Amino acid sequence: MKTLTRFFFFILAFTLDVRVHAKIVQTPNGCIEQSGYCVMKAEGTKEVFTFGDVVISLKSNSTFVRQSLGQYSLVKGIFLFSSKETLDVETPYGKIAVEPNSKIIFEKKEDRVVLDVIFGKARMNPLGSAQPVDVLEGYENYMTGVDHSLKGRTGIPKPIIIEPTLKTWALLKYSSKDEFLKQFPK
Repeated sequence: MKTLTRFFFFILAFTLDVRVHAKIVQTPNGCIEQSGYCVMKAEGTKEVFTFGDVVISLKSNSTFVRQSLGQYSLVKGIFLFSSKETLDVETPYGKIAVEPNSKIIFEKKEDRVVLDVIFGKARMNPLGSAQPVDVLEGYENYMTGVDHSLKGRTGIPKPIIIEPTLKTWALLKYSSKDEFLKQFPK
């Protein structure tokens, strides 16, 4: 009987641990498996979603909307988009076209969206502006609200700051520090 009781508490503890650390909120229910509209939020830990050749990693408490395959909207949080195909990412400040074979970290803040292009290229199209801004591999930039001329504002592309970008990339892409460090020869 003691063994059965211990086994029960072991299973109960494991189940509670999984529920606390791996909760995904999706609206409508079951939409992740479909190809249409879906709101997804990671609660408690990072989550990774795969839609064909698109892999999106979300940091805890991040939310995004899949409008359709290849078309996404950022709501809040930090995301790593990896794709072998072209993606369209919508933000309140404009659209971002992600070129094939790119890996980009997006951070949706209250007043702007920041993107760090690790590999590949992205093209920002701010609201009301006819002039897109390219962000090349190894650079970061941001889009923010419209100015007095009703055109979305952008920053000036600048080189990414290696240490915080690597930390964020490692957090979103790899399951452990050791797995991340294995990517680099000694």
